[in-house]
Amino acid sequence: RSYDIHVGHGLLEEAGALRSSWGTSTNNRRANFYELTTAGRKRLRSEMAEWKRVAGAMSAALESA
Repeated sequence: RSYDIHVGHGLLEEAGALRSSWGTSTNNRRANFYELTTAGRKRLRSEMAEWKRVAGAMSAALESA
């Protein structure tokens, strides 16, 4: 659902994690391009570390079952 993606982009921009700019796509159409900011890359690393921790705990629980 396209709407959900746009809401997510807006929230990430407000948080300073994402920057957007208008430009021209490869098929010569107007397009909005997104880029992670320094804060966004830091947040991504943190979220990935948390996900790995949760996934590891779930894996350990399933292996012991």
